[in-house]
Amino acid sequence: PAGVAPCVETVIDDTTIYNLPGPPREVQALFNQSIEGAIAEIYTANRVVLRVAVNLPESELGTILHDVMATHPNTYLKAYVALRKRVEGGQRLPVDIVARDEDEATAGKLLQAALSTFTEMVRQKGSTVEAVED
Repeated sequence: PAGVAPCVETVIDDTTIYNLPGPPREVQALFNQSIEGAIAEIYTANRVVLRVAVNLPESELGTILHDVMATHPNTYLKAYVALRKRVEGGQRLPVDIVARDEDEATAGKLLQAALSTFTEMVRQKGSTVEAVED
């Protein structure tokens, strides 16, 4: 739908592996069309997502992402290096913060706790966290 790069699905016992192309536009199209539904069937927990942006290099951000996920189980943080934008004084690097729980309200509280921890760690590196509108 957005290019010609292939998506390969491999099933080994109870594990399904999806091999996706690298270009973000093609990955997004394949994910939406072919993979999102399959994953949704497996994971029925409520998921709450927030996208923010920081002005930190990926090399400094990686440790923060890992530490937040270790501090807050059932969270996932992902920096989108391919979507970063150069701005005066640095860059705007988008980061998704995802929290999941069987209860939507609990997932929301978990997201806020992870965001608070993330924001404090980013501040300690001399940067700020700002919300990103979709």
